[in-house]
Amino acid sequence: MTKVTITGQGPTLVLVHGIGVTGATWQRIAEILAPTHCVVTYDLRGHGAGESGTPAFELADLVKDLDRVIAKAPEGPLALAGHSLGGMIAAAWVRDNPGRAQALAILSSVAGRRAEEIDRLRLIAARIRAGEGPDLIPAMAANWFSEDFTRNNNSKIAARVAQVLSVPPDVLANVFQIFGETEMQPWLPHLKLPVLLMTGAGDLACSPERNAEMARHMPNAELCIIPGVRHSMLAEAPETIAHSLRNFLARHAQTVDMA
Repeated sequence: MTKVTITGQGPTLVLVHGIGVTGATWQRIAEILAPTHCVVTYDLRGHGAGESGTPAFELADLVKDLDRVIAKAPEGPLALAGHSLGGMIAAAWVRDNPGRAQALAILSSVAGRRAEEIDRLRLIAARIRAGEGPDLIPAMAANWFSEDFTRNNNSKIAARVAQVLSVPPDVLANVFQIFGETEMQPWLPHLKLPVLLMTGAGDLACSPERNAEMARHMPNAELCIIPGVRHSMLAEAPETIAHSLRNFLARHAQTVDMA
């Protein structure tokens, strides 16, 4: 089992990261939220300090990993937030564990994909398995960050590319395939707890329009669009995201979850 990092005091907030990074991608956000929340982060399997487990794994395995992380957290009120694939993992855990969470935040994620979008992600996974990651990932990174961030943070982007490429190719291909083939659309009406949908105004794959459509299928959803950022908004706008999360969680601190 991966190492679990717990900081701060208050209601528990478990943060789930996305493809190719580690729990440290939440660090600045966790620092801001620690005065009001017990913040829990961890590394997905095959990422960072996360144990690789079996060579092939599915979304259900990642959800079981999250359940083991939550078991290590203090008892009491619980909320979850996930970015990209992490949003799918967190939403699937809530779907499978009705009544256990008070609130959920899904950041830079997507539902209702078209067939060609799924095929594109399957192709990415196949190319990584074929050893094309070192050529493919730098090209993809151009769509992860805004032009302004890219212009002023070449070293940070290079470090992110290197971090993604440090994930074993079979694991990286696997999580891209899971991200492509997971469809949250059927779950959305059943997620009855307060849900914050947040994405970047410039996110190409997890667009504001797609998130607005997701919100229409959920009984208790709020939509927050972060201006000037793309998919990797945890790196570009951590303060804005942290304050949005804190305000959302404060508004729903006493809500009884009916997921």
